[in-house]
Amino acid sequence: MNTIINHAFDCVMKITKEHEIDESHALKHSIEVFNLSREILQSELTNNTQLTSQQNIIYCAAILHDMCDKKYMNDEEGLKRIQDYMKDVLSENEIEIMSKIIMTMSYSKVCKNGYPDMGEYQLAYHIVREADLLAAYDIDRCVIFGMYIDKLNYTDAVKRAIDLFSARVLTYISDNLFITEYSKTKSKLLHIEAAINLEKLTTRSLSPTSHTRRANSKSKYYEEVEIEDLDFDEKKQIYTYPCPCGDKFSICLDDLHDGEDVATCPSCTLRIKVIYDEDKLPEFKEDEE
Repeated sequence: MNTIINHAFDCVMKITKEHEIDESHALKHSIEVFNLSREILQSELTNNTQLTSQQNIIYCAAILHDMCDKKYMNDEEGLKRIQDYMKDVLSENEIEIMSKIIMTMSYSKVCKNGYPDMGEYQLAYHIVREADLLAAYDIDRCVIFGMYIDKLNYTDAVKRAIDLFSARVLTYISDNLFITEYSKTKSKLLHIEAAINLEKLTTRSLSPTSHTRRANSKSKYYEEVEIEDLDFDEKKQIYTYPCPCGDKFSICLDDLHDGEDVATCPSCTLRIKVIYDEDKLPEFKEDEE
Protein backbone atom coordinates (compact mmCIF):
# COMPACT_ATOMS: atom_id res chain seq x y z
CA MET A 1 0.00 0.00 0.00
CA ASN A 2 2.74 2.50 0.95
CA THR A 3 4.60 1.75 -2.27
CA ILE A 4 1.50 2.53 -4.35
CA ILE A 5 0.72 5.74 -2.45
CA ASN A 6 4.31 6.94 -2.74
CA HIS A 7 4.26 6.17 -6.46
CA ALA A 8 1.04 8.16 -6.90
CA PHE A 9 2.44 11.19 -5.09
CA ASP A 10 5.62 10.93 -7.17
CA CYS A 11 3.37 11.12 -10.23
CA VAL A 12 1.78 14.28 -8.83
CA MET A 13 5.19 15.86 -8.34
CA LYS A 14 6.27 15.10 -11.90
CA ILE A 15 3.06 16.19 -13.64
CA THR A 16 2.76 19.32 -11.50
CA LYS A 17 6.24 20.36 -12.55
CA GLU A 18 5.75 19.47 -16.22
CA HIS A 19 2.50 21.42 -16.57
CA GLU A 20 3.22 24.15 -14.01
CA ILE A 21 0.09 23.32 -12.04
CA ASP A 22 -0.42 26.01 -9.40
CA GLU A 23 -0.75 25.25 -5.71
CA SER A 24 -4.56 25.39 -5.76
CA HIS A 25 -4.56 22.02 -7.55
CA ALA A 26 -1.08 20.65 -6.86
CA LEU A 27 0.53 18.58 -4.10
CA LYS A 28 -1.15 20.18 -1.08
CA HIS A 29 -4.60 19.66 -2.57
CA SER A 30 -3.75 16.05 -3.47
CA ILE A 31 -2.71 15.40 0.13
CA GLU A 32 -5.89 17.01 1.48
CA VAL A 33 -8.17 14.94 -0.75
CA PHE A 34 -6.18 11.79 0.03
CA ASN A 35 -6.52 12.36 3.79
CA LEU A 36 -10.25 13.07 3.51
CA SER A 37 -10.79 9.97 1.39
CA ARG A 38 -9.12 7.89 4.10
CA GLU A 39 -11.41 9.35 6.76
CA ILE A 40 -14.54 8.72 4.69
CA LEU A 41 -13.42 5.19 3.82
CA GLN A 42 -12.76 4.31 7.46
CA SER A 43 -16.22 5.56 8.43
CA GLU A 44 -17.83 3.32 5.80
CA LEU A 45 -15.65 0.22 6.17
CA THR A 46 -17.66 -1.59 8.86
CA ASN A 47 -20.81 -1.78 6.74
CA ASN A 48 -19.03 -1.99 3.37
CA THR A 49 -16.23 -4.52 3.66
CA GLN A 50 -15.66 -4.53 -0.12
CA LEU A 51 -13.86 -1.22 0.35
CA THR A 52 -10.86 -3.05 1.80
CA SER A 53 -9.99 -4.46 -1.62
CA GLN A 54 -10.74 -1.11 -3.31
CA GLN A 55 -8.36 1.05 -1.29
CA ASN A 56 -5.73 1.25 -4.04
CA ILE A 57 -8.32 2.61 -6.46
CA ILE A 58 -9.77 5.09 -3.98
CA TYR A 59 -6.47 6.49 -2.77
CA CYS A 60 -4.87 6.74 -6.20
CA ALA A 61 -7.94 8.45 -7.66
CA ALA A 62 -7.96 10.88 -4.73
CA ILE A 63 -4.27 11.69 -5.13
CA LEU A 64 -4.23 11.95 -8.93
CA HIS A 65 -7.67 13.39 -9.73
CA ASP A 66 -6.40 16.83 -10.82
CA MET A 67 -3.38 15.59 -12.76
CA CYS A 68 -5.40 15.51 -15.99
CA ASP A 69 -7.48 18.63 -15.36
CA LYS A 70 -8.33 20.36 -18.64
CA LYS A 71 -7.59 23.73 -17.01
CA TYR A 72 -3.93 22.79 -17.24
CA MET A 73 -3.65 20.30 -20.14
CA ASN A 74 -5.52 18.13 -22.60
CA ASP A 75 -7.47 15.87 -20.25
CA GLU A 76 -7.21 12.74 -22.40
CA GLU A 77 -3.45 13.12 -22.77
CA GLY A 78 -3.16 13.81 -19.06
CA LEU A 79 -5.12 10.68 -18.20
CA LYS A 80 -2.89 8.62 -20.50
CA ARG A 81 0.14 10.01 -18.66
CA ILE A 82 -1.33 8.90 -15.33
CA GLN A 83 -2.21 5.46 -16.65
CA ASP A 84 1.28 4.91 -18.06
CA TYR A 85 2.89 6.00 -14.82
CA MET A 86 0.68 3.87 -12.55
CA LYS A 87 0.71 0.64 -14.60
CA ASP A 88 3.75 -0.61 -12.69
CA VAL A 89 1.86 -0.67 -9.37
CA LEU A 90 -1.83 -1.09 -10.28
CA SER A 91 -3.65 -3.83 -12.17
CA GLU A 92 -5.42 -3.10 -15.47
CA ASN A 93 -8.80 -3.27 -13.75
CA GLU A 94 -7.67 -0.88 -10.98
CA ILE A 95 -6.38 1.59 -13.57
CA GLU A 96 -9.64 1.37 -15.52
CA ILE A 97 -11.83 2.04 -12.46
CA MET A 98 -9.51 4.76 -11.15
CA SER A 99 -9.62 6.46 -14.56
CA LYS A 100 -13.42 6.36 -14.72
CA ILE A 101 -13.68 7.90 -11.26
CA ILE A 102 -11.24 10.68 -12.16
CA MET A 103 -13.00 11.50 -15.43
CA THR A 104 -16.54 11.65 -14.00
CA MET A 105 -16.19 13.01 -10.45
CA SER A 106 -15.91 16.76 -11.00
CA TYR A 107 -18.65 19.11 -9.84
CA SER A 108 -19.33 20.32 -13.38
CA LYS A 109 -19.61 16.81 -14.82
CA VAL A 110 -21.93 15.67 -12.03
CA CYS A 111 -24.14 18.72 -12.61
CA LYS A 112 -24.21 18.00 -16.34
CA ASN A 113 -24.41 14.20 -16.45
CA GLY A 114 -25.30 13.01 -12.94
CA TYR A 115 -23.53 10.11 -11.28
CA PRO A 116 -22.12 7.33 -13.47
CA ASP A 117 -23.05 3.69 -12.89
CA MET A 118 -19.96 2.29 -11.18
CA GLY A 119 -21.48 -1.04 -10.15
CA GLU A 120 -19.63 -2.52 -7.17
CA TYR A 121 -17.37 0.56 -7.13
CA GLN A 122 -20.19 3.08 -6.65
CA LEU A 123 -19.29 3.85 -3.05
CA ALA A 124 -15.60 4.08 -3.95
CA TYR A 125 -16.57 6.70 -6.53
CA HIS A 126 -18.55 8.74 -4.00
CA ILE A 127 -15.74 8.59 -1.44
CA VAL A 128 -13.28 10.21 -3.83
CA ARG A 129 -15.85 12.69 -5.17
CA GLU A 130 -16.93 13.76 -1.69
CA ALA A 131 -13.34 14.11 -0.48
CA ASP A 132 -12.71 16.57 -3.30
CA LEU A 133 -15.88 18.52 -2.46
CA LEU A 134 -14.93 18.75 1.22
CA ALA A 135 -11.50 20.07 0.27
CA ALA A 136 -13.21 22.80 -1.76
CA TYR A 137 -14.49 24.60 1.36
CA ASP A 138 -11.18 26.53 1.45
CA ILE A 139 -11.86 29.92 -0.15
CA ASP A 140 -8.14 30.69 -0.38
CA ARG A 141 -7.90 28.02 -3.09
CA CYS A 142 -10.32 30.06 -5.20
CA VAL A 143 -8.22 33.18 -4.64
CA ILE A 144 -4.98 31.38 -5.51
CA PHE A 145 -6.45 29.96 -8.70
CA GLY A 146 -7.64 33.38 -9.83
CA MET A 147 -4.24 34.93 -9.23
CA TYR A 148 -2.28 32.17 -10.97
CA ILE A 149 -4.49 31.17 -13.88
CA ASP A 150 -6.56 34.28 -14.59
CA LYS A 151 -3.72 36.66 -13.65
CA LEU A 152 -5.98 38.69 -11.37
CA ASN A 153 -4.61 40.92 -8.66
CA TYR A 154 -5.44 39.90 -5.09
CA THR A 155 -8.43 42.23 -4.70
CA ASP A 156 -10.08 41.11 -7.93
CA ALA A 157 -9.27 37.47 -7.20
CA VAL A 158 -10.99 37.78 -3.82
CA LYS A 159 -14.09 39.36 -5.36
CA ARG A 160 -14.36 36.63 -7.97
CA ALA A 161 -13.73 33.94 -5.35
CA ILE A 162 -16.55 35.30 -3.20
CA ASP A 163 -18.96 35.06 -6.13
CA LEU A 164 -17.83 31.55 -7.10
CA PHE A 165 -17.75 30.30 -3.54
CA SER A 166 -21.22 31.64 -2.76
CA ALA A 167 -22.77 30.35 -5.98
CA ARG A 168 -21.16 26.90 -5.91
CA VAL A 169 -19.52 25.66 -2.70
CA LEU A 170 -22.18 26.96 -0.34
CA THR A 171 -24.83 25.10 -2.34
CA TYR A 172 -23.24 21.65 -1.99
CA ILE A 173 -25.44 20.71 0.98
CA SER A 174 -28.70 22.06 -0.42
CA ASP A 175 -27.92 20.32 -3.74
CA ASN A 176 -27.64 16.99 -1.87
CA LEU A 177 -24.14 16.26 -3.16
CA PHE A 178 -23.08 14.28 -0.10
CA ILE A 179 -24.03 10.61 0.20
CA THR A 180 -22.00 9.26 3.13
CA GLU A 181 -22.86 10.11 6.73
CA TYR A 182 -19.30 11.25 7.41
CA SER A 183 -19.42 13.79 4.59
CA LYS A 184 -22.91 14.98 5.52
CA THR A 185 -21.70 15.77 9.03
CA LYS A 186 -18.31 17.15 8.02
CA SER A 187 -19.79 19.37 5.32
CA LYS A 188 -22.12 21.06 7.81
CA LEU A 189 -19.20 22.02 10.03
CA LEU A 190 -17.14 23.21 7.07
CA HIS A 191 -20.13 25.12 5.70
CA ILE A 192 -20.52 27.10 8.91
CA GLU A 193 -16.81 27.88 9.09
CA ALA A 194 -16.75 28.84 5.41
CA ALA A 195 -19.81 31.08 5.75
CA ILE A 196 -18.18 32.92 8.65
CA ASN A 197 -14.91 33.32 6.74
CA LEU A 198 -16.80 34.48 3.66
CA GLU A 199 -18.61 37.12 5.69
CA LYS A 200 -15.31 38.40 7.10
CA LEU A 201 -13.67 38.40 3.70
CA THR A 202 -16.63 40.18 2.11
CA THR A 203 -16.61 42.87 4.80
CA ARG A 204 -12.88 43.48 4.37
CA SER A 205 -12.78 43.36 0.59
CA LEU A 206 -15.84 45.21 -0.68
CA SER A 207 -16.95 48.81 -0.59
CA PRO A 208 -19.95 49.64 1.69
CA THR A 209 -22.22 49.94 -1.35
CA SER A 210 -21.15 46.60 -2.76
CA HIS A 211 -21.39 44.95 0.63
CA THR A 212 -24.94 46.19 1.12
CA ARG A 213 -25.92 44.92 -2.29
CA ARG A 214 -24.39 41.50 -1.60
CA ALA A 215 -26.00 41.31 1.82
CA ASN A 216 -29.36 41.47 0.09
CA SER A 217 -28.53 38.80 -2.50
CA LYS A 218 -29.46 35.13 -2.37
CA SER A 219 -25.80 34.14 -2.06
CA LYS A 220 -25.71 35.51 1.49
CA TYR A 221 -28.34 33.06 2.65
CA TYR A 222 -27.79 29.46 3.59
CA GLU A 223 -31.12 28.59 1.99
CA GLU A 224 -34.44 30.00 0.80
CA VAL A 225 -37.29 28.24 2.60
CA GLU A 226 -41.06 28.29 2.15
CA ILE A 227 -42.74 29.09 5.45
CA GLU A 228 -44.74 25.86 5.22
CA ASP A 229 -41.46 24.00 5.82
CA LEU A 230 -40.83 25.79 9.13
CA ASP A 231 -42.19 24.64 12.49
CA PHE A 232 -44.57 27.07 14.17
CA ASP A 233 -44.85 27.34 17.95
CA GLU A 234 -48.34 28.76 18.44
CA LYS A 235 -47.75 29.59 22.09
CA LYS A 236 -44.51 31.49 21.47
CA GLN A 237 -45.65 32.76 18.05
CA ILE A 238 -42.25 31.81 16.58
CA TYR A 239 -41.25 29.94 13.43
CA THR A 240 -38.13 27.73 13.59
CA TYR A 241 -36.03 25.73 11.13
CA PRO A 242 -33.05 23.40 11.77
CA CYS A 243 -29.60 24.97 11.29
CA PRO A 244 -26.63 22.76 10.28
CA CYS A 245 -24.81 23.89 13.44
CA GLY A 246 -27.38 22.00 15.54
CA ASP A 247 -29.35 25.03 16.71
CA LYS A 248 -32.39 26.51 14.94
CA PHE A 249 -33.11 29.52 12.77
CA SER A 250 -35.99 31.50 14.24
CA ILE A 251 -38.24 34.39 13.39
CA CYS A 252 -41.26 35.81 15.21
CA LEU A 253 -44.64 35.90 13.49
CA ASP A 254 -44.87 39.63 14.26
CA ASP A 255 -41.67 40.21 12.23
CA LEU A 256 -43.17 38.86 9.00
CA HIS A 257 -44.42 41.69 6.81
CA ASP A 258 -43.40 41.79 3.15
CA GLY A 259 -43.62 38.28 1.73
CA GLU A 260 -40.01 37.49 2.54
CA ASP A 261 -37.91 38.01 5.65
CA VAL A 262 -34.71 36.70 7.22
CA ALA A 263 -34.55 34.13 10.01
CA THR A 264 -31.29 34.00 11.95
CA CYS A 265 -29.52 31.36 14.01
CA PRO A 266 -28.42 32.51 17.48
CA SER A 267 -25.42 30.15 17.53
CA CYS A 268 -23.76 31.00 14.20
CA THR A 269 -23.88 33.65 11.49
CA LEU A 270 -25.98 31.70 9.01
CA ARG A 271 -29.32 33.07 7.84
CA ILE A 272 -32.20 31.80 5.74
CA LYS A 273 -34.65 33.74 3.63
CA VAL A 274 -38.24 32.85 4.56
CA ILE A 275 -40.76 33.09 1.71
CA TYR A 276 -44.48 33.32 2.47
CA ASP A 277 -47.91 34.63 1.47
CA GLU A 278 -48.71 37.31 4.02
CA ASP A 279 -52.47 36.78 3.62
CA LYS A 280 -52.11 33.15 4.72
CA LEU A 281 -50.19 33.83 7.93
CA PRO A 282 -51.91 33.08 11.25
CA GLU A 283 -53.14 36.07 13.19
CA PHE A 284 -50.59 37.40 15.66
CA LYS A 285 -51.74 37.08 19.27
CA GLU A 286 -50.50 39.54 21.86
CA ASP A 287 -49.01 38.04 25.02
CA GLU A 288 -51.74 38.28 27.63
CA GLU A 289 -49.37 37.89 30.60
